[in-house]
Amino acid sequence: MAVSDFIFLWIQKTFFNVFAMEPGTVKPADLPKIPAAMECGMSGPALSKMWDADRAKAKQEGRKPSLVYTLLRFARAELLKTIMLTWIGIFLNVAVAASTDGVVKVVKGTYTEQTGYILAVFIGCCITFGNIFLQQGTYNQTKLTMVVYGALNSMIFRKPGQVTSAELSKFTEGGLINLLAQDCQAVLEVGSFMGFFAMAPFQVKCFFNFITL
Repeated sequence: MAVSDFIFLWIQKTFFNVFAMEPGTVKPADLPKIPAAMECGMSGPALSKMWDADRAKAKQEGRKPSLVYTLLRFARAELLKTIMLTWIGIFLNVAVAASTDGVVKVVKGTYTEQTGYILAVFIGCCITFGNIFLQQGTYNQTKLTMVVYGALNSMIFRKPGQVTSAELSKFTEGGLINLLAQDCQAVLEVGSFMGFFAMAPFQVKCFFNFITL
């Protein structure tokens, strides 16, 4: 993970480069290149291969395959990274809330003035780094969602050309459109918040702990 990527300077560089050009002269080549992993030509076949393997394994075990499980396995590494970034960011924000008790005690005179300065620096660092981690987690999750969305669309488009005539008769144009317009769209809409969904149990627990203090 590059430092410029970590603090979002890549966005500013893109904007600065575009603003420096004459209006209407911006071309796709002027924008940052899409990572190879985000291209449907790579992610689509990879997901299809994984899905075919999971289907074959499920058939041998006499159970129904789960596309959700395959998608989670396909995105496992980046999803875990996103969850960790989100967890760290929210944990630092929770630390800010927990530190306010110390600030109150400094005002009351229970803690020394030096402790107040330490708390101020600590709270400032938690806010700064907490937001950086949360932003990076959101950015990483957005990229991951686009990869899964593109791979799923690619797999659906490629599937009719890879099955036999008997299997193809089970597909209808309306069914394919429904998969692309609704199911894949749901992945795009819900996937962007997977990191926050994973944090929900921790946040609920913190909420009940704070209100019972």
